[in-house]
Amino acid sequence: MQVDEKDRKLLKHPPFAGEIVAITLEPKAAVGEFAYLQVKDVASFSAFLDWGFEKDLLVPSSQQQDRMKIGKSYVVKVCLDELTGRVYGTNRITHNCDKNPKDLSEGEKVDLLIYGITKIGIMAVNNIVDCKCPER
Repeated sequence: MQVDEKDRKLLKHPPFAGEIVAITLEPKAAVGEFAYLQVKDVASFSAFLDWGFEKDLLVPSSQQQDRMKIGKSYVVKVCLDELTGRVYGTNRITHNCDKNPKDLSEGEKVDLLIYGITKIGIMAVNNIVDCKCPER
C-alpha cells in the first residue's frame, strides 16, 4: 500500500487522542495545514468545524479571532496539542504567523489562501509562511 504525504501526517498525528482508529475518510486538512472549514456547532467554550471526519475539529474560544457562527466558514490551521496529543484548530492567524516571510523571493510562485480583506489590503497565508500553532 502506498501512503501519500497527507496520510503520513495523519498516521503520525491521529485525529483522536488515545484512540487507535482506522479511517478511510480524507481530511480537508492535516496537522500543520490550513483549510477553509464550515462551523457545524458552537458551545460557550468552542466551535466545532467539519474537517471531513465523524468527530468535528474543535476550535477553542481562545483560538478564535472572532466568535464563530454556525453555518459560516473560516480559514483555520489544524494544530496538535503536544501535551494531550489532541488535534485542534486555530483561526488566530495574524497572531501566530510571521508577517514578513524570509524565504520568499520576488517572482516566486506560491499557493495562497485568502482569509480576510481589510482597508489596507488582502490578508492571505501561503505555502511558505511560518505560522506556529499556539501553545495551549
